[in-house]
Amino acid sequence: MDSTLTEADSLFVQIMSQYGDPWRLSDPSSHDARGLEELRAIFRICISRQKRAIGPQGYIYFDYLSNKGFNALAATANSYDFVTIFSGILFNLYRLFFCFMSDPETIPTIGQISSETLSQDILSSIRNNDYTFTAYQHPVDDTRFRAAQNLALVSCILVLNHEIGHVVFCHPHLMQTQFNTSVYEEFCLTTASTKENQLRRAFEWEADSYAAVSTYACVHHIRDLLVGLRGLSMDYILSVSAFMLFLFIHKQIGAKFGSESDSHPAPRDRWLWMIHAIEQHDLCKKLRSGDFEIGSSIQDVATFWSRNKLFDPSDFDLSPSAADEMKGRYDLARIALREVDGELKDLESRRNEGGMLWRKEHKIEADDYAKAAIAHLANGVVGRVSPDNK
Repeated sequence: MDSTLTEADSLFVQIMSQYGDPWRLSDPSSHDARGLEELRAIFRICISRQKRAIGPQGYIYFDYLSNKGFNALAATANSYDFVTIFSGILFNLYRLFFCFMSDPETIPTIGQISSETLSQDILSSIRNNDYTFTAYQHPVDDTRFRAAQNLALVSCILVLNHEIGHVVFCHPHLMQTQFNTSVYEEFCLTTASTKENQLRRAFEWEADSYAAVSTYACVHHIRDLLVGLRGLSMDYILSVSAFMLFLFIHKQIGAKFGSESDSHPAPRDRWLWMIHAIEQHDLCKKLRSGDFEIGSSIQDVATFWSRNKLFDPSDFDLSPSAADEMKGRYDLARIALREVDGELKDLESRRNEGGMLWRKEHKIEADDYAKAAIAHLANGVVGRVSPDNK
């Protein structure tokens, strides 16, 4: 074992070994490797902004896993909390948003669209769920390239904060005690019991609500880093990023956009629930200057998916009744929590108490966590890839 590894490092490798190794690129000085470290710094800034992200052993531990699947995980061990994102999530989401902004009909007010074209080969691979990562298409215009990067970044922050939400509400802790599950898999890789799936579906609503509010706050905090998007409102940016993410998840699971799976709410419900959470939360109301701008974001994203035949338009339903139906399914899902509500509250209370004690005893270390991430970005974000790296 590498002597430089901390206890958290070692536990992370041990717990996650069945899914892959920590994701590192062979040339640490390469553009892509520097980009990954930049993302890690931004993720750490987001984590440091969340008081509930501190547990008995400090801030939730984050690292990437080298795995081309589309998944994310949360876990707990020895009072440490862990979240991870598979490399496949980054590949898929960045590829999707590069494609999105390479379409000259997408948000034409950003950059110069005259040189943009959309690769039919890449569209075909996305349409057919072929994610072999053999090619990327980057927008030609630098502003549109940056916009694509940062829309993908916001989607990744949503995924990260969703996993943090699972930890904050002690979902992995409960699954460990109830079902001896060492890792909470966002998309279950093994067959789960009916009871476990019912709990997981209820947990997803809670994690989505947490991710919505925390991501809204994070995006406002890092808005100066979102080059290429500065002419757009934060509401629009978050709504586009979230809607694209949930549509992509809809493609991944192969179900109807309005249909829930065994363990997850319907992608449509998840997006509507996220909007509802943001509209109702006091912090978001303080950050927001007016009404939540969702109309144009829905139209821009849905038109892109429909125009390029990435989904069946007949499956797309956001009628006025959809929100009421969503709330009804939320109330139904919450029933599964009744049996475990007391245990969850006890786990959450103990974790929060441990987090407050750690923060009191490690104030300098806690402050340094955020400072190190901010210092990493002191010289600006990584520039766009060169033509040779496309």
